[in-house]
Amino acid sequence: MTTAVSALFAVGALAGAGGCTDSGGAGQAAEPSSGTSATPKPKPKPSESGLPPRMKKLIEAAQATLSDEDDDSNGDFVAAGAGPADVPHRDTMTDQTVRGDRLLIEVTCAGKGTVTAKVTSGKSKASERLDCAEGPRQHFLEVTVDSPELSVSFTPAEGTDAATAYRVGKRN
Repeated sequence: MTTAVSALFAVGALAGAGGCTDSGGAGQAAEPSSGTSATPKPKPKPSESGLPPRMKKLIEAAQATLSDEDDDSNGDFVAAGAGPADVPHRDTMTDQTVRGDRLLIEVTCAGKGTVTAKVTSGKSKASERLDCAEGPRQHFLEVTVDSPELSVSFTPAEGTDAATAYRVGKRN
């Protein structure tokens, strides 16, 4: 996934769904210098979000733990995402699944601290507390699609310095 390292979440790019975004100063006009016209600064692209090198490495480590999200050879891929775990975040997807689909969600956390991963589709919910580690490991959550909306969220414990990643796939 090309944008996951620097984007807070890349679900929008992979699955056409909304996710967390970095405003990057959107809506702020550049102040003109005397004698020149104001030209708004361009909004930073996700790849220019300025994540520290350590966070980029943690995101890469978290992603490497998951199944290859770009491999859809068996047709099970639904969505994937990765990003810093220092603030609560949530991705919501629609139209990738239908009621009754059984989903397997791989989640992981790289770094230090703990996060709670939660997956929700209507009344179907699953959650797990993840202990983040420099050498992360996979955890698995399962839900049965109960509504057109699927939500994947991570809530960090105070003091967590980590990155999270997930991959949603259909179970056969």
